[in-house]
Amino acid sequence: MLNNYILRFNPITPSQRHTCLVNKRELSDHSNFKRLSLTIRGTGGRNNTGIITVRHRGGRNKRIFRKIDFSRSIYNIPAEIYTIEYDPYRSSFITLIHYANGLFCYILTTQFNINKQLFIYNYNERIAFHNTGDSNLLLYFDNGALLHNLELFPGKGGVISRSAGTFSLLINVSKKSSKVKLPSGKILHLSSYCRATLGIVSNQWYRYLNLGKAGRSRWLGIRPSVRGVVMNPIDHPHGGGEGKKTGRVSPFSVWGRRQKTVS
Repeated sequence: MLNNYILRFNPITPSQRHTCLVNKRELSDHSNFKRLSLTIRGTGGRNNTGIITVRHRGGRNKRIFRKIDFSRSIYNIPAEIYTIEYDPYRSSFITLIHYANGLFCYILTTQFNINKQLFIYNYNERIAFHNTGDSNLLLYFDNGALLHNLELFPGKGGVISRSAGTFSLLINVSKKSSKVKLPSGKILHLSSYCRATLGIVSNQWYRYLNLGKAGRSRWLGIRPSVRGVVMNPIDHPHGGGEGKKTGRVSPFSVWGRRQKTVS
């Protein structure tokens, strides 16, 4: 079953020996809905004065940002799944849905058979049964529900459990507050009027990803990391000297901060 979701390659080159990629062949070829898309210029890890503030970034492929509807604020109107697409800005897949009133929105894709056409609903009241991908208030979900895209405060939009394959467990529901167990194991007390979506975030096989070669990291905007001992003294506290010796009692960061306490 894993072979249906993970692509392994015949190692005819060294870079393909350990490469593991997520299978995107079942995703839609329609990759851009212009009214919900925009282009964001990359910073290369630099601030507004051009100084590098985040190291090892820059030189990635061009990508398009899709506006995701994390608030799910269109209630009681059926929405048909239009396409399921890859999003370069997040680990999970995204879904373009078409509401019966004519609106289009991007939402996070829930883990289910992506070949099956489903309808998505955003409720604001108690109902008898929820389908996977439906959104509602925590107050109206049952204990033990697996949820994602949870809000921290009512009406602010989902910020919890949005990464690929993640979910939060609803432990206890009351009229005012609810207990939710996060993927880290931490238990949060949230307002019962916070909104969440039923199900697990898609692309749960993302954790098996292995880029396989340095070139694929460069496509993603990840520049090489270099050890401090091979740098010049002006570039790093460990730099300079003969051989591999640093001449320091304890290791220092590139900014000169001591990394370990010396007894």
